Amino acid sequence: MGDPILTYARALARGYHDMPCSVLTALVLAEAYSIVGAGWYEALNIYDRTRPWSPITAAARLPHARVVDAPVPGRWHLVQLWKELTPEGHVPPKGEGPPNNGHAVIAWGLTPERVIVLESGGGLGIRWGRRPLTDHVGDDCGPELGEAWTSRIRPYKAGARLCVLPAPPERTTR
Repeated sequence: MGDPILTYARALARGYHDMPCSVLTALVLAEAYSIVGAGWYEALNIYDRTRPWSPITAAARLPHARVVDAPVPGRWHLVQLWKELTPEGHVPPKGEGPPNNGHAVIAWGLTPERVIVLESGGGLGIRWGRRPLTDHVGDDCGPELGEAWTSRIRPYKAGARLCVLPAPPERTTR
């Protein structure tokens, strides 16, 4: 059947060339974990600029999920990155922060120092390991797709937080 996170992301990639990063993470995680209910989509899309880490807080509420300091090998993570926050720790008002200030990704931990990232945004389409995610890209989690965690987060001076996710539940029906 393949990995549920990559399977659903691949299905999205067939229908959308590009989408905001937070929309990708919200849709993929909602599908993979059968999440329904008010608040999930809003939290992952940071509707409240005073809560820049709301995606991580929401994901940490999943059973067996937890906030961690470094990638956990062999596990999926929701990651929220910020280049700049206000002195109060809020997202700057529209037009006041740097371009592409925040970024949300889903990362597969290869080691505590290396990850493979599933992401979208910036007009580059849905990507897996910085390559376009297509039907021809397998569920490969090999080191050749990985990148250094420190290199990935370096541009985000205001911070990076990650939540290790539980294994997506097995599905026998759709």
